Amino acid sequence: MSGIPPEIAHDKFERLWDETNALAAAAMMTSQALPYIALLKRMHVAFAGRYPRRSV
Repeated sequence: MSGIPPEIAHDKFERLWDETNALAAAAMMTSQALPYIALLKRMHVAFAGRYPRRSV
């Protein structure tokens, strides 16, 4: 664990995810984008398991 509160970590990751999605969309379906998108999917699954969003 990084010591960052889960809600803050989740928000930071969501912002990074949104920025990366915008860049990936610009290069969608190119030979360079596909491995990167696969990596992002694995990162998302790992992060969601580590920092689940709590219901308020």
